Amino acid sequence: MQMNKLWSLLNLIVCCGAASLLSACASVTRYTEESPELMITSDHRQFVIRGKTSEYVYVFEMPPTLLQSLESDFKDHLAIQIYEGFSGASLSILQGGKTYARIQTRLTDDASEQQKQQAFALGYQTSSSGRIYYNHVIPKHNTEGRRYLLSEFDSTTVPVKIGQIDSITVEDSQKKQEQSQAVFPLIFVGGIALFATYPWTILLIVPWGLKP
Repeated sequence: MQMNKLWSLLNLIVCCGAASLLSACASVTRYTEESPELMITSDHRQFVIRGKTSEYVYVFEMPPTLLQSLESDFKDHLAIQIYEGFSGASLSILQGGKTYARIQTRLTDDASEQQKQQAFALGYQTSSSGRIYYNHVIPKHNTEGRRYLLSEFDSTTVPVKIGQIDSITVEDSQKKQEQSQAVFPLIFVGGIALFATYPWTILLIVPWGLKP
């Protein structure tokens, strides 16, 4: 009788864990930021994307090459865009608001040969269509990004607007990441049940007389 009760309890844990996992997988959402502004802080330490159609602002540590580009001789011949990754999103929001961004700078067609050479010296590349560009992926080179509510952000610290783009797609899996910490079973192995609570794995010893 006790064995049956224990097995029923384990089955309940299995079902609850599976339900939590399915809920987490279904909780990835997408939204569009219309006409977001691209800005930098007065100390040039942060790159900021401020949306106009949501309650969020996205703050990133300044990528070194982006800062060098903004301070270079070709800065007036520089176009900035937030490009999409494989998922089709330009920004990806993870647990705790940690944000991944894909920023691209490219030289405009009227850049001089000297300015092009300066860009190449910074690591810029030439695309198959002849565009000279650089992809700044965050986080990379010890840079990080995070999403904040507009109410948490002091706009007076961002006096410099460097551009504006039409729209960007944001993939928000922050809720999914937090839900994925629920315990769910992975497999039974000879009386041992393996459970996962992101990012750890827990071993639960099941009596040998009890079989799944």
